[in-house]
Amino acid sequence: MNIRGIYGGGLRTTPILLDQSIKKGETVLDDAKAFETQNPDYFRADLRVSLKRNKAKSTRTWALDIQNATNRKNIYGSYFEPMDSEIKTSYQAPLIPILSYRVEF
Repeated sequence: MNIRGIYGGGLRTTPILLDQSIKKGETVLDDAKAFETQNPDYFRADLRVSLKRNKAKSTRTWALDIQNATNRKNIYGSYFEPMDSEIKTSYQAPLIPILSYRVEF
């Protein structure tokens, strides 16, 4: 069984100008304030459970990896949504289970 944690400061971002984005119909960044804002800190905990069997000519491993085991909503970034005329936030991947089988000769 393995547990891994990843923690990092939030990425710097550039604010979006809402009024100009609405007029233009796409995301317009405030270049005068480039990288002045910062996303919240990033945290992800991963969990891995594996079973390894050694044979005479090979090794076989079954594993279940759970990435983002706490299902934390880490912010990826913001964008302007022209259909709603508002700024929305996009998030990174939620909890992801990965089942694997490996044979080594």
